[in-house]
Amino acid sequence: METADKDTLIEELLVEHPEANRFFLDIGLRCLQCGEPYWGSVADFLAENHITGQDADRVIAGLNTFLEDASGREGRVVLRGDGDR
Repeated sequence: METADKDTLIEELLVEHPEANRFFLDIGLRCLQCGEPYWGSVADFLAENHITGQDADRVIAGLNTFLEDASGREGRVVLRGDGDR
């Protein structure tokens, strides 16, 4: 999967991009319950959380941006000095 869309299954998304869980948590949505992923598509998951239409499109666009940024950081080590905290 290159990008997520409304039809992407949450389970497949989390298998390929476990960091997606952080994105959903950051916007106040839990796609994992007791270690089990939500069973359904991204659109279904968002609709159950009252996010539809253009709002859902914006969330999915944000998710894809988050995943792109996360993949760009993958494998890089960032070192900080004490003054950078």
